[in-house]
Amino acid sequence: MIKLYAAAPAWDVPNVSPFVLKVDCYLRMVGLPYELVSFESPAEFAQLPKGKMPCIEDRGQKIADSGFILEYLQTTYGDPLGEQRLSPHDQALALGMRRLMEEHLYWAIVYAR
Repeated sequence: MIKLYAAAPAWDVPNVSPFVLKVDCYLRMVGLPYELVSFESPAEFAQLPKGKMPCIEDRGQKIADSGFILEYLQTTYGDPLGEQRLSPHDQALALGMRRLMEEHLYWAIVYAR
C-alpha cells in the first residue's frame, strides 16, 4: 500500500500544504489505496528524501516532490485521468494553469497565512 507522508491537519483543512492536497486528491480520484501518515513535528521531516512534504513510499522506495510523485504514479499504475487525450493546445493551457497555481499563487497563500 502507498504511504503518503504529510503534516498533521490544521485550520480545518486536511493539510496545510497545497502540494500534499494535490497528491492526496490525485490518489483519491484514481482510486489507488493509500495510507496518510501524519507527522507532528518538523524534526520528523528529516527522514524524508528532500526533508519536506509531500513524499510517498511505494514498493520500498520513497519519492518526494508532488510533480515526481504524480509522474511515478502515472508510469507505475497507468493514467486513468488521461491527460494524453488532450490536444497539444489544451495540454499547454493545463501546464500554464498548473505552473501559475503552484509557483505563483502559492506565495499568495503563504502571505495570507
